[in-house]
Amino acid sequence: MKSIHPSRLLKLALLADATGSAAVGTAQLLHTAALSDRLQLPHALLLETGVLMLVYAAALLWLMRRARVSTVLIGAVVVGNIGWALACL
Repeated sequence: MKSIHPSRLLKLALLADATGSAAVGTAQLLHTAALSDRLQLPHALLLETGVLMLVYAAALLWLMRRARVSTVLIGAVVVGNIGWALACL
């Protein structure tokens, strides 16, 4: 499996993604009922995706701190972000 030394830009991108994901996940978990009412989304969906966002943020932080990163994992992050954006539409 091919791996790379993550550049400063890649580390900053992973940090930005992790920060945003953690913020959204935390908001979903802390304000599930209010968001469910306001957005007309199922309570369970908000809880489950909130947990998923926090796990994803932790994984991004783990990737960011590694000396070498698998190109497959970075590709998975890119594809996952595109998929998440499309699913949100």
